[in-house]
Amino acid sequence: MLRLLLPKEKTQLRREYMRRFAIIFLSVITIVCLAWGFSLAPTYVLLQSEENVLNEAVRVSTDLALTADRKALKAELQALSRRLKLLDVPAYQVSRILQVLTESQTRAITIASIGFDTVQNTTEKKVEGAVVLSGTASSRNALLTFVEELKAHTDVVERADVPLSNLIKDADIPFMVTIALVPVALDTE
Repeated sequence: MLRLLLPKEKTQLRREYMRRFAIIFLSVITIVCLAWGFSLAPTYVLLQSEENVLNEAVRVSTDLALTADRKALKAELQALSRRLKLLDVPAYQVSRILQVLTESQTRAITIASIGFDTVQNTTEKKVEGAVVLSGTASSRNALLTFVEELKAHTDVVERADVPLSNLIKDADIPFMVTIALVPVALDTE
């Protein structure tokens, strides 16, 4: 084999190749590190924003005024829940009760308010309900007819009572009718 390079030039050429290789290697490592650093920037920003949110949540949870507001709101929601408990009783269909009331009502009767209450009788395993109506009737006969119409719906109404004091006047009678609903079986699930 023929040697065209002298040993001194050969070592210089080898050093040049090693220098170029080192430059390329360091350039690639630098580019990879920079790309990795830039890819971490959004994560850093996201973590900073989450830290701010958590710090705000800690501040809010330790704020006594907001805690008192939360307690007041919780008490109000519990009171509202107790008022709406009638909707949790699946035994009565409120829509059917309202349908009976509107079917029985004539033009001579004006209903001002409707109150609904249920009692769960666990010993007899039934739900007993009552509806209290108040309003005005144009005449005594109109009020009595209204009460009789209510009593005719025996599938919903067990009894309907009008105090005698409501029947004293002849016209423009303010009334209060108490309707006892037919008890239904309590769902025991």
